[in-house]
Amino acid sequence: MDSNGNRQPFKCDAAGNAIAPDPATHKQIGGVDCFIDKVQGSKIPSQLFDPIAQNILKYVPLPNTASDSNSNALNNYVSPATRQDKFPVLSIRVDHSWNNAHHSFAVVRWSHLHEFLDDFFQSAATGGFQERVAENVGLDHVWTISPSKILDLRFSVSRFQQPNYDKGAGFDPTQLGFSSSFVSQLPKPSFPYITGFAGATSDSPQHFGTGQAGTYQDNTYYTWSGSLTHVHGNHTFRYGGEYWILQEADASLGNAGGRFDFSSVWTRQQATVGGGAGNGSTFASFLLGLPSGGNVPVNASGFFSQRFIGVYAQDDWRVTSKLTLNIGLRWDYERPVEERFDRLTSNFDPTVLSPISSAAQAAYAQTLASPPSSCTGQCLVGVQTLAQLLPASAFKVPGAQLFAGVGSQPRTFSHADYQEFGPRVGFAYRIRTNTVIRGGIGRFTQATYQTGGQNGFSLTTPFNASLNNFITPYDTLANPFQAGILAPTGSSLGPSTNLGQGVDWFNQDLKRPYSWEYSLHLQHQLKGWLFEVGYSHNKTYRIFSCCASGSIGDRNQNLPSFSLWQQLLAPQFDSNGRPLDTLLWNQLVPNPFCLKSTQNPSCPFVPSPGQQGLTGSIFTSKNIALNQLLNPDPLLGGITRHDNPLGTNQYDAMLVKVEHRFTKDFSIINAFTWSKLFEDTSLLGPEIAGPVVEHKLGGEDRPLHLSVAGIWDLPFGRGKRFGRSIPRFINPIVGGWELTGQYTIQSGTPVVFSTDSFFTGKDPALPHDQQSLNQWFDTSQFFPFPNRNTDLSTVPAWTGVQNLPGYNYKPAAGDTIKNGVYQDFANFIRTYPTRWRDVRASRVNEANVGLYKNMHLVERWERMNLQLRFDAFNVFNHPRFDAPNTNPGSPSFGRVTAAQVNNARLIEIGARLTF
Repeated sequence: MDSNGNRQPFKCDAAGNAIAPDPATHKQIGGVDCFIDKVQGSKIPSQLFDPIAQNILKYVPLPNTASDSNSNALNNYVSPATRQDKFPVLSIRVDHSWNNAHHSFAVVRWSHLHEFLDDFFQSAATGGFQERVAENVGLDHVWTISPSKILDLRFSVSRFQQPNYDKGAGFDPTQLGFSSSFVSQLPKPSFPYITGFAGATSDSPQHFGTGQAGTYQDNTYYTWSGSLTHVHGNHTFRYGGEYWILQEADASLGNAGGRFDFSSVWTRQQATVGGGAGNGSTFASFLLGLPSGGNVPVNASGFFSQRFIGVYAQDDWRVTSKLTLNIGLRWDYERPVEERFDRLTSNFDPTVLSPISSAAQAAYAQTLASPPSSCTGQCLVGVQTLAQLLPASAFKVPGAQLFAGVGSQPRTFSHADYQEFGPRVGFAYRIRTNTVIRGGIGRFTQATYQTGGQNGFSLTTPFNASLNNFITPYDTLANPFQAGILAPTGSSLGPSTNLGQGVDWFNQDLKRPYSWEYSLHLQHQLKGWLFEVGYSHNKTYRIFSCCASGSIGDRNQNLPSFSLWQQLLAPQFDSNGRPLDTLLWNQLVPNPFCLKSTQNPSCPFVPSPGQQGLTGSIFTSKNIALNQLLNPDPLLGGITRHDNPLGTNQYDAMLVKVEHRFTKDFSIINAFTWSKLFEDTSLLGPEIAGPVVEHKLGGEDRPLHLSVAGIWDLPFGRGKRFGRSIPRFINPIVGGWELTGQYTIQSGTPVVFSTDSFFTGKDPALPHDQQSLNQWFDTSQFFPFPNRNTDLSTVPAWTGVQNLPGYNYKPAAGDTIKNGVYQDFANFIRTYPTRWRDVRASRVNEANVGLYKNMHLVERWERMNLQLRFDAFNVFNHPRFDAPNTNPGSPSFGRVTAAQVNNARLIEIGARLTF
């Protein structure tokens, strides 16, 4: 580096020619220092090219398309890659009647989808194989014990495999020049995964190589079941049971041949500054063999299994000729999942001290007593705040990871649930000859198949590109991963496993989701028409998983007190009244967990002799956010307990159906639903403020849904209303026409307002005649919180911004801020909803029609038919758009992108032969 911090990556000889670095020492050799731009034409001399990089380029094809003088298409490569699919299917069934009392059948099914795709470079650098293999064997035996008793016994085994792997999996990297000592450490030697310099198009991906050295998922399900039907008087009893063994073996090797990421960091003029002059070249970094990052993962595999038992009894009781009752009870037991080789984490004990607690406490005391000289100003204020809030005597590092099948822990990842009973009661009552009322109530338990975590059974070795902030290289393409590929420790280190890398664990009293369902329907038949109206209710309890942020199924077990959160995120000002750029909550302070080493000799943490498992990045960071040291476990950020069965949702619907059964060559079904879906599955505000669950419309709430579907055999041709006696040779043209159609109109889903902002409290819905793609709702009801560049004169008075701390502060000219309130919202707690019933995305409004021509190819062979098909989907071409932008700080707030998300009108013409 020169005095201005500019990198000098090459050495030059007396003639000014650049000399290659010494790969053994990673230092430049030669005489006079020279800049890269002093090399002829700012080009890297060929003697500096890394041999491995050159060998890799042999697998990247050269341009194959002529340049276009009228555009910027120069030296393009267009891949000839095609997608290949093979899908053989076999299905065999054999039925056998042993005698009048015993009947059996056996079925065998097999299919194998083999797909090869994305072979853009036609070499080991691209292309992937995907397979789907399904196998099934089923046996069934029915025994008629007596005229009133029938026993049905069944067994089946189903297996599904989906191995996927890239074309470069198994490639020998020594062919590229990698050392055999490095290759021998790889989980599966493969063509390396290279990212950073290729174009980002479908024909030339931004990355190439082996991103997946092999993945498999083998599911095997064994099921045994039996049912006994017993008719006794006006009772029909049904008894039965089933036993399942569900097995799942899976693994993903990922980029097991090594991943190398390239950027311009090594070829720009300054190591830590990008952009502007001397921006550098990613491809030049590749030619020099200098990655900026990468990794080699060693991923966990698992062989999970679960046992399931279910038994039931039911009585269908014909009380009178008009009334029938259905009374039943079911019990399910789902044994928690276990892993055959005990490669599972089951629990986390926050009450015991970590093995490093004493050493961490000593380092924390040293940090408070003598902060490093670099800690001044607000950093020093942060240290003083820590001394007041958390003295060294109170500093502890609690928590121990527990493993399934180790010590007193069970082999399953959670406790068993034996309480899943499902009573069901139903009735049917014939009010009049053509009028029936039906209803029922029941409790239904849902399956889970949660597998738990595998902390300690995976470990990723990072690529250390530099030890001094990219001033000089450390790991290179020629000498990668010098410290060796790390191996997972499994459960051998116990509480010391992967210290500092975070912990996810699972609720030990998981229990299973269940729902109560009620329904009541009235049916009436009038000639060829069937009318039905009914009500349906479903409420599901113990929901523990949800894709949305803030799910109540996941709870952070490592939060400081709410009062501290409020205090340290409150707006803070300096002696001049200027708001602090960094609030105390986020203030960086010296990290007491920074591990003393040759690279970080000033760090305070000195582990006990033989201490292992210190693999987290926290042990290499010199600074840490103050708030993390206030956590119950200061070593870790979030400690997430998954699968807390706290969520609910509720669905209520009125259902109306009008059906005309197929008579006189015509049938139609009309179905209308008026419904409401509510869900209590996520938190409204921050979890630390107290878990306030938002009662809101469900994401799939669509209150109105109308569907009309009809079939009409057109009355033309021989034997029809029109053309009953036309000649036979004309009938193939005139007759056999069929018209079908389906029309669906459905409400849109609720729009989600997830960004916190000022809100007036008024419903933001607009009348339909005022709604447009440019303004989908009333945006004036919201206003974004000010940021550091906001001019407060543009903020409406209704926001109350004039009452906020710092409002009267006037920043000096040239200051980096324009107001004194931008830090006032860090501890904001939301109280207004995220969804409104009348602010919805665009609805579904779609009609599909079909016109078919049916013909008998041979008059004597009635079963050989040819159908010519003309189908038009979304025939009126009604577009449906995505939800509007709901971020008040965005220039497109309230707007809907004018891009159709459903298919435009689509017409298909085809033929189908049946025989």
